[in-house]
Amino acid sequence: MILNSKGHYFGSYRIVTKKYSGEDFSRKCFIFPGQGSAYPGMFKDQYASTNSIQEKFREADSLAKMKGLQKISDYILYPEKIEKEKLPIIRNLALFTMEVALFEVLISKRNIPEIITAHSFGEYAGLVASGIISFEEMFEIVYFRDSSCPIENSLGFMIAVGASEDEINAVLANEKFYISNLNSYEQTVISAEPGAIKDIEKILKENNIKYKILSDVPQPYHCLLLNDVKNKIEKYIEERKINLNKPQIPIFSSVIYKLIDKENFQEDDIKKILVNQIVFPVNFIFQISSIYELRCFNFIELNEKKLFSLFVRNILAEKEIKIDHIANILKIEKKENTKYISSENSKLFSLISKVIGEITGYEIEKISLEDRYQEDLGIDSIKKADILLTVLNESKINPGEGFNTSRFGSIADTINYLNSAEKENHVKSKQKKKTFFDRYVFTWQQEALDENFLTTEGGGESVVFELDDIYSDKEMILKKMTQLLERKDKIINIIIKAKDEEYQQNKIITFFNFWNALLKTAKPGKFNLVLLSFGNQCVCTDGYVSFFKSMKKELPDMFFKNIRFEKETTEKEIMNIVQKELRDPFSVDVLYREGKRFISKRKKADSLESQYEINKNSVILAIGGAKGITFSLIWNISRKYKPVIFLVGKSLENDSVVLENIKKLKEKNPEIYYESLDARDVDSLEKIFLKIKNKHKKIDIVINGAGVVNIGFIAEKSEKDAEHELSTKVAPAINVLELASKYDVKKVINFSSIISKYGSAGQSIYTLANEIVTGLTLKHPVGSIVHWPPWDGVGMTKHQGILKNLNEHGVSLLTPKKADELFACDLTSGNSNSIYYMDKDDDSLYGFSLNNFNAWHPLIGKLAQPLSLSQQNQVFEKSFDLANDTYLEDHKIDGTSYVPAAVSLAMFFCLAKMQNKGIPILENFVIHNPMIVKENSLKCKLMVEKKSDGYDFFINSNITNSSCQTKQNIFQEKKKKIDKLEKAFGEILVNSIYGEYYSQKSLYLGPVFQNIDKVFLDQYEKPFLRIDNSKMLPVLNLGFYDKFVQWVDVAFQALGATGLKNNKTYIPVRVAKISTFFENDISNILFVIPSVIKIDSVDIIGDVLIVNEDGEVLIELTGISMKSITSHVENKLKIVRYEKIDKI
Repeated sequence: MILNSKGHYFGSYRIVTKKYSGEDFSRKCFIFPGQGSAYPGMFKDQYASTNSIQEKFREADSLAKMKGLQKISDYILYPEKIEKEKLPIIRNLALFTMEVALFEVLISKRNIPEIITAHSFGEYAGLVASGIISFEEMFEIVYFRDSSCPIENSLGFMIAVGASEDEINAVLANEKFYISNLNSYEQTVISAEPGAIKDIEKILKENNIKYKILSDVPQPYHCLLLNDVKNKIEKYIEERKINLNKPQIPIFSSVIYKLIDKENFQEDDIKKILVNQIVFPVNFIFQISSIYELRCFNFIELNEKKLFSLFVRNILAEKEIKIDHIANILKIEKKENTKYISSENSKLFSLISKVIGEITGYEIEKISLEDRYQEDLGIDSIKKADILLTVLNESKINPGEGFNTSRFGSIADTINYLNSAEKENHVKSKQKKKTFFDRYVFTWQQEALDENFLTTEGGGESVVFELDDIYSDKEMILKKMTQLLERKDKIINIIIKAKDEEYQQNKIITFFNFWNALLKTAKPGKFNLVLLSFGNQCVCTDGYVSFFKSMKKELPDMFFKNIRFEKETTEKEIMNIVQKELRDPFSVDVLYREGKRFISKRKKADSLESQYEINKNSVILAIGGAKGITFSLIWNISRKYKPVIFLVGKSLENDSVVLENIKKLKEKNPEIYYESLDARDVDSLEKIFLKIKNKHKKIDIVINGAGVVNIGFIAEKSEKDAEHELSTKVAPAINVLELASKYDVKKVINFSSIISKYGSAGQSIYTLANEIVTGLTLKHPVGSIVHWPPWDGVGMTKHQGILKNLNEHGVSLLTPKKADELFACDLTSGNSNSIYYMDKDDDSLYGFSLNNFNAWHPLIGKLAQPLSLSQQNQVFEKSFDLANDTYLEDHKIDGTSYVPAAVSLAMFFCLAKMQNKGIPILENFVIHNPMIVKENSLKCKLMVEKKSDGYDFFINSNITNSSCQTKQNIFQEKKKKIDKLEKAFGEILVNSIYGEYYSQKSLYLGPVFQNIDKVFLDQYEKPFLRIDNSKMLPVLNLGFYDKFVQWVDVAFQALGATGLKNNKTYIPVRVAKISTFFENDISNILFVIPSVIKIDSVDIIGDVLIVNEDGEVLIELTGISMKSITSHVENKLKIVRYEKIDKI
């Protein structure tokens, strides 16, 4: 499940669960019935025994009194007292009130639906239950609706007919009537004017069709006969300001026939429902069928009898569903449950009850041992996982790797597990990841391209597009780009040239719509995308860069480069640079200035001197400050300095979280104020600025934490999603900056997220919006921006399931204490800064998936989980097979192909370079088990595990094959050079090594690995070897890495050659350390110098240097261990003694 949340990051929720056998009856739908279900004295027993129902009717009675109506509760208790002319209004208001009250009873008893729906008049209670509108406001609307209706049945009647719509239309073809309700396949309700009723009755009788005139229904609802009433309601809704909120529970509307949830909520939809409910026909068949398709299988009718439930059964006749009504549920709950928690487990039970209440959001009055999470408590698998993990965390029990939440069906299962775990002392021992957060900035640092590590090609065909063309001729560019991306014959380089432009939301949305349409239409494989820009940094271009980084993380086979030229240059030079940059798989953000190349690098920010003093006279405005991380910061500022603080948020003043947080703030500081408004509305926001300025004569600091993230891949997002996400982040920031200038604010701090620098799968618009806010802020004289990481235990990470998932992915979490410490540095500084609060590992973890993995597929395979939030522990999946890895035919033992140790080392070296962005040192390389490749491919996993001081690497098939380590940010600093090359006193003829020796021994090296050009002997007859790079055959067609494999393999051959006098063949099993010095010149001729520490018939232990013609070291392998693999074999090596000493 991907979680949608306000905040600065997201986490995917992965829990091990077994699929529920059969239909999931915990997925409930509540049905709010229409007014035909109302009758005097309904739910009288429940009213008498339930305080919350009585309280809701007292509220309704109070509202009725203000309208001059008698008590609404009279319809339940004393129906005979109700005046006949007032009966329709009282009846409807009583039904509305009872349905809301019954819903609240169910919620309090942990009975939570997945979806709410309604039939006809029940829509009003359904909207209240979903959280969209308050009870009080809806009471007013229902009162106006019914008081606006004409005299009872003056316009017509409703008739329930026992036939389908088609049958009715056939038999009443010549009559005037309206289809009002499609209740089921066997019942339809029609409406007709009074004069048409007799004729309709006659025809229905003649055709033996059952019918009933609904005499208790006062109007011909759901047809155009009530159009005048609809017009009155429309005017009323337009003139009345109604507070509408996103639904807390999704509702499937009986008016507009669609599901309304937090993601697609629109106020216009709700107004359309309120206006048209009285005239739009009800299609209950479509409603219920759609809800079933949304995987709701348990239908509960808020009625004393099964009425609409029967319609559900008819509609879903062949489906496995559960149907019930609330009166039956409440009756069952009255029964005594004898199997309650025993006293010895009361502590565990109390903990479970508390956690269930916190996570589900409803009160727990009674839980039994027999209660099942799903079937009895209505708790789905995701919430159950969260509950279980929280309980284990609070019990300090480590669930271990095999922990599986699907094993826990009931409360008893949980308590048994806890008891067992405590007895076995499974106490949680795993420590939290150590973090080292600090303040960082990104700067341009000069760095030339490293020719050694460029890939062999920069892609195939390059096609240039102007960004303006996407704005102006979207369809034509879309068609052309789709054709390019679907080509499989070559890799396409799409190059987009951007121009400096001011922020315009409509252009950003056009930009989004283009890529949204492209990714929906095209099926791209491997391709490169380059964004070119010129001149100074541009706000919109920076946003597009972040968008494309997110897109790269959604499309792992894509590679993205952001190349900026400080000055315009020739088209030829630009394209040459682009082609070369595409061969660099590491650097994403590149700047060319005065002919020099710069890349974006992170460094620690300078310490700042405080320029503002915060005290009790200071005035702070915090937007979005009543919840989440902004509240946490405000709480600390309030407690420490006790300034005047105005909080602004979209949540209503009576929101329970807001009330609780304001209360907490006021305990330490009475000068706390809260107002509800939308910061996108500059007029509303300015009223707050003006109010503060008038009252306090100043505003010292504005902190803006506004913003919403809607998780969804680019191809899945809608335009409305993008507009909402963009406007909720950018518009408040623009408004704050403009008002800060107008009202002389000393400092503005806008909040962003560190993922805006790196992109994030599913958050393309959010990262784009944050980068735009960054650019706008840095242009403002008093603007600063802080980029936040995810917090530990604040916001989304309050949920143990999310916290566990983030920890598993190696995401560094910022503690509130450390956040306060860091923020204190930037709160009172006067500089305009863009500051990133990051852990020391964050740059490599978040930036890792921006590398061009396509370049190294033949060597390391493909990343197994490319969409992971951060890449602490990575897994690459690589297959070795004789058809594709043809070099394996040239490396055999006893006729069987083995993956050379040098290839494993190259794989580890490649990964280590990706992690460190430098030339790493490898340590403790070990061959545990050889990788044998036969007819079938050998599937391996190349695994990277982050450690506190570096990385561990493993290659595993069904067993561990090899391993290695590297220390983080430890590189070879000094160049190394030998004093002089040895003089040659003779040589071993190479053809005797490869033609006579290896071909006759158990180790066979074919042409790919026959890279010894000469084997010289010094005066002590110790060998040293020469390599001619120009003679090497390709291994993987990866340029440098081909040479690396062959150089290291020759190094092993060189040390092995020292054992030839023992007539033994040796293979490598361990290397203590591999250091590289590739800043030295890689000449065409290299020399390999082995140094033996120990040699016998079983082992060789030694070191090897690979040097260039000047004696400069390129590779140093120390602590090599080699094992013999053959018994005695006759030595046929041919040695030539030189008559003169060769200086080589």
